[in-house]
Amino acid sequence: MFSPNSIQVVVFLNLICTTLSLDDGKINYERFCYEDKSCGPDSEDWGGLCKTGRQQSPIDLPAFPFYRHARRVYLDFNDQYCNDGKFDSKIKFSSDLKVQVDLFLFVILNDSTYTTNNSKTLFSLEFWIVDNGHTIQVTLESELTSSARMYGYEQSSPYIFAQIHFHWGNDSVGSEHSINKEFYPMEAHLVHYSSKYANFSAAVASGDPTALAVIAVFITEGYYWSGDSGLETIVANIPKLNATPTHIPERIDLSTFLPDEDAHFYRYLGSLTTPACNEVVQWTVVKHPIYVRPSLLNKFRRVKRSDHRRIGANFRPTQELGDRIVQYLAKK
Repeated sequence: MFSPNSIQVVVFLNLICTTLSLDDGKINYERFCYEDKSCGPDSEDWGGLCKTGRQQSPIDLPAFPFYRHARRVYLDFNDQYCNDGKFDSKIKFSSDLKVQVDLFLFVILNDSTYTTNNSKTLFSLEFWIVDNGHTIQVTLESELTSSARMYGYEQSSPYIFAQIHFHWGNDSVGSEHSINKEFYPMEAHLVHYSSKYANFSAAVASGDPTALAVIAVFITEGYYWSGDSGLETIVANIPKLNATPTHIPERIDLSTFLPDEDAHFYRYLGSLTTPACNEVVQWTVVKHPIYVRPSLLNKFRRVKRSDHRRIGANFRPTQELGDRIVQYLAKK
């Protein structure tokens, strides 16, 4: 249960553009699974911090945050972030809610492979995709890095986009996070690491609670197919089980996974949701889902693992919140 003291509310003033299977440690994390008792979340394959950690993920998120005192703030935006002419250089904002400057951006640095336009899309002319037996993972380069950078609220240095992967179930329950005990059929994770670290592995091993920043996006079935563009490309190229990523010399548009300008978010400190469950993740969970055709979700449900059986439901059960604070960020 959430108490009023466990939730910090922040009003998200302006969003311009946005949007593990990690095997580190001494335990044989390659063997972990989700549904079999011999290697599932209650087994020794989910040892170490997975069992003893106090900031584990995923968690159940509150549906109705508690609001705080009033505050007036000013915001400045430069042309690099507001190139559509819709924002004033200085914005005066008043509210009966607690307000903090909150600018969450996903921008692309100088690299011919990556392109942005006035619609604030994010796409690459090539990508790598792998079925690693636990999930489907996509990267924009052959390694867990890219020229994509994320800047934002409570992020003192840029975060580098590493990969996107997915969690799903066998039916309407498949997301890792939930809101007031309600789940979605799928959840996408856009994983980034802090540019303070030389590479992704160094960030994971650092022990820094904000070494990684993950954007979690709920995906559900619907007739308003907001997420088809990027997901269709991924589904069309899902490979057979192979430890080596497959290079796809094809355009992929990741903007369909990125939150809209009026999106609401949850923010909290947590962990990887796969072994070794390192507590190094700043989570940003988008409240409202994107909608896709049911056939796309069914493609993931047929993905195989190493024993040639379907991966099945690959989401970790929710963990205790403990004394952590969950922030709620919303555009007024």
